[in-house]
Amino acid sequence: MDADKFSWKDRKVFLTGASGFVGSGLLARLAHEGAVVTALVTPGSRSLRLPASGNVRVAEAFVEDAEAVGKSLREAGADTVFHLAAINTNVGTNVSPLNIFETNIRGTWNVLEACRVTRGVERVVLASSREAETEALAWGNPDQPRSNRKFRPYQVSKISAELVAHAYCDTFDLPVVISRSDNIYGGGDLNWNRLIPSACRALLEGKAPVLRSDGSLARDYVYVADMVEAYLTLAALARDPGITGEVFHFATGTGTTALEIVSQLCELAGNPDLKPVVLNESREERINEPRDISRPLNLLGWSSGTQMQDGLQKTFDWYREFLLN
Repeated sequence: MDADKFSWKDRKVFLTGASGFVGSGLLARLAHEGAVVTALVTPGSRSLRLPASGNVRVAEAFVEDAEAVGKSLREAGADTVFHLAAINTNVGTNVSPLNIFETNIRGTWNVLEACRVTRGVERVVLASSREAETEALAWGNPDQPRSNRKFRPYQVSKISAELVAHAYCDTFDLPVVISRSDNIYGGGDLNWNRLIPSACRALLEGKAPVLRSDGSLARDYVYVADMVEAYLTLAALARDPGITGEVFHFATGTGTTALEIVSQLCELAGNPDLKPVVLNESREERINEPRDISRPLNLLGWSSGTQMQDGLQKTFDWYREFLLN
């Protein structure tokens, strides 16, 4: 199937994690395309940003609650499921590993089990992370020195969720596809522990951005609108041979250091000579190797259409509007 010819108009979609940074972007795009979306959010959540227009129904349930998830999916009558709900934290020890495992692993099998037993589900997209790749490489190489194999709750939860998805696909023919991505950025990200949101806020407050690391390691940054397009493309092609059950990593193929990002943001803020505060405290910064991006391009027809400079301009403009108006 050609993903460009896939129509979302009047298609019933079930979306978990709809109140998150990327989830809200996907929700807005689906509503714009004319889909009938059931947005699953945590009960009492106040962070959901509903699109100005579109056919969106809000359902409240914890993904850890199998009965509630199944009921919400049946009521949605969806043929397409995007599972983005997760606790996204991979630093420190101040977050309960039980909460991470419950949400990221149990939540995934609850959603997939609901898809298995609910008639009409034709395609499922699971949002995973580059962290799963790092964990999988270490886990699959027991001969690697123990000092090089550091297992963290978040990474373990993401590779476990992927294994659960493979089990449902291989055993029950559930058409699941898995997305991994590098660092996603853009307007709407309110996680102030991340580099770009924190730097934008600091600059708009007239302060110097603060870097936890030395700022020299390059990472791959994908603009949020491009990542939303990746999810839509995966869903459109999920039932195609060679796509079902596969894992796709979405990246730009270009690395950018934290210092380079902050420098560009300082220019956008009109203060190009401002220097960041470099704490150099982080000792476990992930090093991103340059990624071959030919696979998603060749099999899916996807590539990142937003250059870093343009993406940062759009992102900074969003934070300026959000924080100053």
